[in-house]
Amino acid sequence: MLNKVASRIYGHDLNLKILQTFDAPQSLICTSDDGSIKIAFSPYSPTYLRRLKRGKQNRLSQFSGSNPMLCLPRGVRANAISALNEGPLFDLEISVVWKELTGRDFGHANLIWMYEYP
Repeated sequence: MLNKVASRIYGHDLNLKILQTFDAPQSLICTSDDGSIKIAFSPYSPTYLRRLKRGKQNRLSQFSGSNPMLCLPRGVRANAISALNEGPLFDLEISVVWKELTGRDFGHANLIWMYEYP
């Protein structure tokens, strides 16, 4: 499902492979088959991530070196993916897919964010 969404945005099949998952904040890091494109999926918006970095610097400093979501540059390309642009079943599918891929609950979010690493 996530490969289909990313491939539609890029215009060709990326054949994504999962590199790593993170807990705080939740994220799923993937790379294209040829390694030329690196993408992160997260239920958190860019605004929320910036606020999280500013507001909880001391508590999150232990994670900042390892979680790439806390090191994203300010102008990173981010796409919101929801039922509006992926179809009416997206809300139901994303929580199941997220749980299967990461082993964690998706929560009550109704969209997922896709970040492209520079």
